[in-house]
Amino acid sequence: MNKWNMQKVLQSHTRSVIILTIILTFAFNKLLNKILTREIILEEGLYSSHTVEFSLGVYGIILAIPAGLFSIWLIKLILNKRNIQPNPVDRAGSFKWHRIYGTVIGFIIFFITIEYTFNGSLDADHVGEAIIQLGIVIGLPGILAILSAKIINKVMIQKEPSNSGNGNSRNSNSMRGLQTPPLWESHLMQEADRQQQERKRKEEADFADKQRLQAEAQRLEQIRKEEADFANKQRLQAEAQWQAKKRQEEADFAKRRAIEQAQYNSRTHYFQEKVNLANAKQREADAAAKRARKF
Repeated sequence: MNKWNMQKVLQSHTRSVIILTIILTFAFNKLLNKILTREIILEEGLYSSHTVEFSLGVYGIILAIPAGLFSIWLIKLILNKRNIQPNPVDRAGSFKWHRIYGTVIGFIIFFITIEYTFNGSLDADHVGEAIIQLGIVIGLPGILAILSAKIINKVMIQKEPSNSGNGNSRNSNSMRGLQTPPLWESHLMQEADRQQQERKRKEEADFADKQRLQAEAQRLEQIRKEEADFANKQRLQAEAQWQAKKRQEEADFAKRRAIEQAQYNSRTHYFQEKVNLANAKQREADAAAKRARKF
């Protein structure tokens, strides 16, 4: 079985806690002021005396803290003893104006009655006796105030349906207004589906754009690479052709020198050296031309 704790009591019985806290704060102030009030016997005469009145004044509001804690604990104890299960229901919808009216009347009756009982009945010399008298003194005003508030609330509740014939219709209309109309619910579902489809289409479009951009980037990279390769190939081809031309010029020059030597004197060893050099240069020129043709 679920037990009441202070938080549940404060949430579900806020009004009862406030009422009991105010009553106990007022009672504690009265009790403390009465206990600390002293009558001093004067030496001027046999029956001469002076009463020193004690009052907390505005500082008595501090007693609201222990009074509030005691109120919550007392209500929690009563609820647990009566085996009332916690039911955290929002009470705002069931609030009625006549509850305030009955509570205010109960407070008025309590404060008017307790003024007479405190002034006329409370006279104690010890704290224990004062506490017993306090229970008796505040019992009658408290019971009278609670009964008055309950009776007023009950009478108001019984008379409320007959105040106006449109009350029930207004309540039923308000209750029906809390329910979601089928058309509005269908519209909400359609709107949610439409927004979901729009988000899905947007995601698909974003994914397609991303794929297209990636493909375009790859294509541009391939073109750049091909262009770089082509430019490098053109450079190598031009360099090979230049080398082939240069080697051919060197071979032709060596041939002319060999011919000149043959015309001058072909029987010397210089002629054979020039012929061998011309043949070597021609082989280098042929190899360079072959490399150039490969490009």
